[in-house]
Amino acid sequence: MVRSHVKDEWCKIYDEDFIENNVIGFLQGNLTKMADLLAVVSKKATGKVSELVTSIGTNVTEKEKKEKTFKPTEPKPFKITQAKIKALPPPIMIPKIVKSNPVPETTYGAGLKKVLEGHEERKKKVTEDTKAKYTGIEKLKQYEKNEKEL
Repeated sequence: MVRSHVKDEWCKIYDEDFIENNVIGFLQGNLTKMADLLAVVSKKATGKVSELVTSIGTNVTEKEKKEKTFKPTEPKPFKITQAKIKALPPPIMIPKIVKSNPVPETTYGAGLKKVLEGHEERKKKVTEDTKAKYTGIEKLKQYEKNEKEL
């Protein structure tokens, strides 16, 4: 129907290959999908459903029945084996080595008397060095004065 009535008029405006492949080819390819729409349009236009539309509709319902009668896939359980428990390796033994510094000789070598004597000697030496700084009479008086104040 489209090829005989409308194609000639469309070809005056558009390219013949475009009309043949894209427009008419598309309509014929999707004719089964558009059966409901064509039935409504033909009923409104003529007051009854045309024979062409009913033949397309019956073909569509038969195809839909065939498509819906497929058997669904039944899932099968997996054959999963249990994982083997891996043995843990033995822990690494770290040797306990205690490394310490040697004891200084001064710890056991010098007694309390020797330490106190060393303090006294050092104190005398510091006093003599300080006196040597102040060798003049004025400096010596100033030193003695400072020593009394402390």
